[in-house]
Amino acid sequence: MKKIVSLMALCAVLLGAVMMVTGCGAKPEKGTVWKVVEITAAGKSVEIQYPTYYCFHSDGNAYSATKMGEKLSAINGGTYTIEAKKVTIDGISFDYTMNGNTMTLTGTLDKVSGSMKLQKSSDYTEKQIKDAVVAVPKPSK
Repeated sequence: MKKIVSLMALCAVLLGAVMMVTGCGAKPEKGTVWKVVEITAAGKSVEIQYPTYYCFHSDGNAYSATKMGEKLSAINGGTYTIEAKKVTIDGISFDYTMNGNTMTLTGTLDKVSGSMKLQKSSDYTEKQIKDAVVAVPKPSK
């Protein structure tokens, strides 16, 4: 179970980091939305059960969103920075490469290496992604 949770966490972080690139050799831009098209973790392909999107919002936060049925639900993954070929979200850094409107993010989380391929998307706007954020209750003590 712990490996599954770690794998899911890696996928979430990888997906979130990849959303901002706009073209070959370009630096990712704020406000772009990316759809996850392929995930690999520990050398194995990971099934994408529901359409998943990432957005580097102009408010400085990276959001990930999943569409289940007709409902889009998102989470705020934390603040992000984009440097030369590196994206850092909430303190975790990943390398990225661009090829046209496709970005690939690679990195390691909890000793599991992986990659995620994203395609620039116009399915949703950055506002729609942010508006879909669901409140996560904090555990009581």
